Amino acid sequence: MIKHKIRMFDRSIPTWLLVLTLLVAGAGAAVGTVLAGQITGEVPVTVGQALVTDYVNIPAGQVDQRFTSISDDGTGFTAAAEVDTGMDYTITVGIENNSDEDAVAELTLIYPDGLTLDVVGMGQITKVTRTGLYTWKMDVDAIAAGGVGASDIINITVAVADDIAPGFYQIDGTLKQAAY
Repeated sequence: MIKHKIRMFDRSIPTWLLVLTLLVAGAGAAVGTVLAGQITGEVPVTVGQALVTDYVNIPAGQVDQRFTSISDDGTGFTAAAEVDTGMDYTITVGIENNSDEDAVAELTLIYPDGLTLDVVGMGQITKVTRTGLYTWKMDVDAIAAGGVGASDIINITVAVADDIAPGFYQIDGTLKQAAY
C-alpha cells in the first residue's frame, strides 16, 4: 500500500483526505449554485385543454361579407360580418369535449356596443346560462356521448341595433373549462 502525504502548514495530511475534502466542497458549491437559481433551463411542454372550438361559421345569405377564424390551440375564435342596422344573424360554433368526463365551459364574447348577443346550446351542450356582461357557462357532455371527436354546437344570435352605423363588426370569443 502506497502512503502519500502532503505537507501543508507544517503538518502532514494524507492525500486521500485532501482529495475527499475537495470533492465534498465542490459538490456543495454545485448544489448551492442550483438552489440559488443561478443555473436555469427550459423544457418544451405543450398543454392542451379538453374543450376546444373546432369550427366557426356565419351561414351564407345572412350577411353580405363575413370572416371567421379559430386560434391554433382551439380556445379562441373570431367572427366578423358586414351588417346593416336592425338586422339579425347567427354565428354557429362547434365545441368539442375531448375528455371522457363531462365538463363546464365558460365562453367569453367580446363585442362592440350596438350588438346584442344570445347563446343557445344544441345537442350535447346544455344549461347555457349568462353569468356576466360578456360571459356564458354551459355543460358539455363527454365524448363518450357522441363518439371520439364528436362536437356539438352553440348558436350565437346577433341582433344589430337600429341606431348602429352599417359596417364591419367583429366578435372575439374564448373558451375555457370552468367550475359551475
